[in-house]
Amino acid sequence: MTTNYRRGADFERKVRTYFTKRGFVVFRSSGSRGPCDLVALKAEEVTLIQCRKNGRMNQAERDSLAIVGHELGCRVFLAWQGEKGIRLEELEATKEEELRSEREPSWSEKTRR
Repeated sequence: MTTNYRRGADFERKVRTYFTKRGFVVFRSSGSRGPCDLVALKAEEVTLIQCRKNGRMNQAERDSLAIVGHELGCRVFLAWQGEKGIRLEELEATKEEELRSEREPSWSEKTRR
């Protein structure tokens, strides 16, 4: 029997392979202890990736991840399984979220506590 964890981990590995084939070095955060599932690195480019097999992610989670990307100056993607393969949606912070992030402690400041 395949568990939800196993299906999610298998999909994360599939997305990791997708980015690796495009020249990225990819690190997986197993257990989802950080703000995203994968961190993909390429010369002077950092990409954060949240993997959801079904593509569902509530607005608060989207906003939070987009703010982390804004604070770190990197691209952020939601990856999900489409009918014809992996689908990617870039998440970007809105101006309102950017202003809010400047007033509140950053993600890294919150995790140091």
